Amino acid sequence: MNRPICTNCQIEMKREQIGVVALYMYQQPPVPYKAIMVGKFRCSECNTEILAQFADNPFWECFHDEDAPNQNSDSVFVVYEKPTGNKVEPAISQVQIGGKGNIQSIS
Repeated sequence: MNRPICTNCQIEMKREQIGVVALYMYQQPPVPYKAIMVGKFRCSECNTEILAQFADNPFWECFHDEDAPNQNSDSVFVVYEKPTGNKVEPAISQVQIGGKGNIQSIS
């Protein structure tokens, strides 16, 4: 079993809570798409908290019939991922390829 170490104090962190939920969100506005059981750990010196020891598979995913875990619960931590599906606008909005492969901006 992996044991988290506090990088500030260089001591092993203590498990504070078992069965915490990491609820992953995506898109704008954020929408839950999966929930995974994790452990919550705390450093006894500096009180830094982390989530670690993630389960191998999510226990809930967005295509399931039942509702997502309650985001307002003390045992649910929301994890925001980078939004998906957003198109990145190029620096040059339009280009024209001239003779012999020369690229000219026309915007």
